[in-house]
Amino acid sequence: MTVTIYQPIELAEYCYLSEAVEFLALGRAPERHLDTHPPKDTDGSYIFDLDARFNWRSMPDNFEPAAFYLHTDFTQAEAEFAGISLPDDYRATSDSFHIGEIGNAITTLEVDERLSDYVLADELMGRREKQVSAAQETLSVNAEAIERFHAANALFEPCFELAWSKLFQAMHSGSLVVEAIDLARWERLADDEQYEAAGQFISLPCSAFPLGFDFHQNSITHEGVEFVCARVKVQSVLSLFAGVVEAGQQVSAKAVGSTLVIAQSTESGPRRRGAPFIVDWNKVRQHLIELGQNGSLPEKKEARIQIAIEFCKHRFGKSVARTTLQNRLREQLDI
Repeated sequence: MTVTIYQPIELAEYCYLSEAVEFLALGRAPERHLDTHPPKDTDGSYIFDLDARFNWRSMPDNFEPAAFYLHTDFTQAEAEFAGISLPDDYRATSDSFHIGEIGNAITTLEVDERLSDYVLADELMGRREKQVSAAQETLSVNAEAIERFHAANALFEPCFELAWSKLFQAMHSGSLVVEAIDLARWERLADDEQYEAAGQFISLPCSAFPLGFDFHQNSITHEGVEFVCARVKVQSVLSLFAGVVEAGQQVSAKAVGSTLVIAQSTESGPRRRGAPFIVDWNKVRQHLIELGQNGSLPEKKEARIQIAIEFCKHRFGKSVARTTLQNRLREQLDI
């Protein structure tokens, strides 16, 4: 039996325009984030209940969502809601981009490009060339996985476009108002240390946002003025979200305190007589054992899982889920 646990969040009062698009597209609710470094009030006491998103004390660092809160990839649940099939190695590739070798390789090459105009000592130059070579090799080895990853992400774009069209209609009907900050005004007042006044939001007319607006960002130029930190009231977006809920999957859950628990049975029930196994797990095990014996089995578990996935595809014509592999081949994968 697998168990999925959900805990409530506190919705933000406002969210970035890009977050509103994500909310309607995939159900990513904009959560209120308390400032981790609370500012002091005029009397010297700390203010603990500020949403870090639009706190004028944090500007200009919060003109766009903080990187910590950005959702650049997609969960299996979001893919199922959108009717999209993710590659078996999607999560592993995503993790590698953010906290693994692919992300490190990209960073190495970006740093190398910035250093290209500098003259370095021979020792540093030699070390840099080795790092660049290793980074290029990493990207080359993972090229197919990276391509699959980007292709899968691109499949979600129609979901965002549909969500933006709903927000666009709401803006033009007057039920949704977008606020933003005049960047030139902010810079002028901030230079005079009038930070609170600089952080005041201005309502923008719906004409400021064309249907072809790049809704992945939160800035726009209207009548020659650059506006940043575009935001909307979450309560206004909720009225649109009600229609999205209708398309969601009906599930049953049990409340345990403030936690909702959804339990799904993994038992397949009695097997029909004569129905063959699609995958011969003994052959998959033997394949991994043989690779280990001749020294070709990678040390990393993720790489072993990928080998098993590819073997199943070529040998049995079956795409096997990662969790199934881990349950079936635990001994061979954890060596």
